[in-house]
Amino acid sequence: MSQGKFINLVGQRFSQLTVLEKVASDAKRNTRWLCRCDCGNEIITVGNRLMSNHTKSCGCLRKKYEEHNPSYSHGLSSKRIYKIWMNMKHRCYNPKAKCYHRYGKKGICICDIWLNDFTAFYSWALTNGYTDKLTIDRIDKNKNYEPENCQWITKSENSKKDIIGEKCHFAKLTQKQVEEIKERIRSGEKCVLLAKDYRVATVTVYSIKYGKRWKNEINSTNR
Repeated sequence: MSQGKFINLVGQRFSQLTVLEKVASDAKRNTRWLCRCDCGNEIITVGNRLMSNHTKSCGCLRKKYEEHNPSYSHGLSSKRIYKIWMNMKHRCYNPKAKCYHRYGKKGICICDIWLNDFTAFYSWALTNGYTDKLTIDRIDKNKNYEPENCQWITKSENSKKDIIGEKCHFAKLTQKQVEEIKERIRSGEKCVLLAKDYRVATVTVYSIKYGKRWKNEINSTNR
């Protein structure tokens, strides 16, 4: 505010700050103001930062934000690792998430320390081999997202693991499950996702879809 018409800001309010009085200008001849924050602290700032809404408090607003958003202070909210954490939460706790029926609906959840603190998850990731080329994997697919049940593996390793899982469970479909799959196909669910749900090969689900038989098909008496 070194140029132009002088504007008296005393008594005016800017977000959390109330201007108390004009103080000495800074080295660049910008007019400075003493302000009291709603939290009780007092700060001195230049008028153009108040009027442009760049300065909203004594700093307490940022501290509160960081307390509720741990990634903010570390600048990680745009990083891949943060997206992995958010996606974990979505598929476990958001019924509208695309994969919720494979996770949250089946009771899969995230341990409290990771769920409530991104930095705890971030620290575990870095000390357990995380890189941007790896994906998070649950060692036991029936257990939760927690340090003792998670590891970082490549996408190809993840795919191979799924294939091995499919082969191990290839002959475990009962007639009841077959009927369930048919019903879910009719409702519009994708064969690839159904294969993962029932831990069988995708080709098996397609065979069911088109009324074909498949190797190791079990009869309806096996439950």
